[in-house]
Amino acid sequence: MLKIGKTYYLKTWEELKKASNGDYSGALDFGEILFLSRMKILCGDKICIIRKYPYHEGVYQGIDMKISQQFLFTENMLFTSGLRKMIEVRNESRTKV
Repeated sequence: MLKIGKTYYLKTWEELKKASNGDYSGALDFGEILFLSRMKILCGDKICIIRKYPYHEGVYQGIDMKISQQFLFTENMLFTSGLRKMIEVRNESRTKV
């Protein structure tokens, strides 16, 4: 469950495609939310959750920290910052020889 006021990272485009409910056809299906291909520029950005979206269960309103615009997100679209840090450290250790 996402927490209001916490910062998360949006998944990469490939990870979002895997997490989506359907085949890619110009938009990724996350139930009540469609993530459009033009939104690829947001991938990997920090997202601050500002509130629960009142009209759909499991949907949150968040603000992109880089461009300061609000979007709707579901839990399976985001990484927790701790998980992202673990992935970065693991990838870094793989590249060092």
